[in-house]
Amino acid sequence: MFKKVVLPTVVISGMIFAGFATLLGKYASEPIEVKVDNQNVFYSEVRDIVAPQIGVALGLILGAASI
Repeated sequence: MFKKVVLPTVVISGMIFAGFATLLGKYASEPIEVKVDNQNVFYSEVRDIVAPQIGVALGLILGAASI
């Protein structure tokens, strides 16, 4: 069971966590601006968008590890 269920889950969520952490480390203060018809719809920084996904990935890692 460990090789078939837990290990792939931990590896996949670890890769997602590492990807988001790398993105956050490299582009944390870069602005993100979404415009539609020359009107600002969304304006923020990368760290404001990536931080919740890092929390979800970390939760998946801890949840899989606790199994």
